[in-house]
Amino acid sequence: MRLDTIHKTVNGKTYTSHLLRHAYRDHGKVRHRTIANLTGCPEDEIAAIRLALEHKGDLTQLVSLRENLTLKQGLSVGAVFTLDAVAKRLGLHHALGNSQEAKQALWQVLARVIDQGSRLSAVRLAASHAACDLLKATEGEFHYITAITKPQIESLLKAGQLQMQLFDEQLAEVTDADDSVRYVLRRNPQRAAEVAATRQEKLQAIEKPTSRFLACCPTAAPRYTPKRSCPQNANIFS
Repeated sequence: MRLDTIHKTVNGKTYTSHLLRHAYRDHGKVRHRTIANLTGCPEDEIAAIRLALEHKGDLTQLVSLRENLTLKQGLSVGAVFTLDAVAKRLGLHHALGNSQEAKQALWQVLARVIDQGSRLSAVRLAASHAACDLLKATEGEFHYITAITKPQIESLLKAGQLQMQLFDEQLAEVTDADDSVRYVLRRNPQRAAEVAATRQEKLQAIEKPTSRFLACCPTAAPRYTPKRSCPQNANIFS
């Protein structure tokens, strides 16, 4: 028993029939008997019957097909397709041109509409959306170099993706394969000097009032904090 699909063209119009047939021999000749005409059945039912006939010897294989099935999220198409159509109506394609640089500029506009993020986020957005396919851009064309913020660095340090010892005078590189991001690390000696100077200024600001207090109160010991017994006319914080 098998399921035959027959296409027949009459007067320029094609008709499709699905026939469930059985083959038998009659006086040494192979003949076919139509058991049922399944033309009126939906396509999903036709596909299910065809699959069952392919595994009619052992239908338990149909269960294993479902267990071995792996689902994977593909690239998002709808948002890019819709915004690209709007961009064509507005004349953005004509205004920017057809070069690779123009396509990158167009994607920055579309990405900002999809997600209110930075230019770096637009690059990451291209990895989950069908930007290259719909805009006909070269795959891997969307790259961007930017700096990350202090909270982002602290999060990467906490997660173990970065280590403090990597921040040295020599350049260090760390690649995040999951996000397709490459981090370039280096210690900034100028910034380190600025931080040290700021820390020293804060220490001096604290030590200055303490020194004046000790000078106006000879009986005070350095280990004691200012008390109300200090003369009222002594302005120690001026």
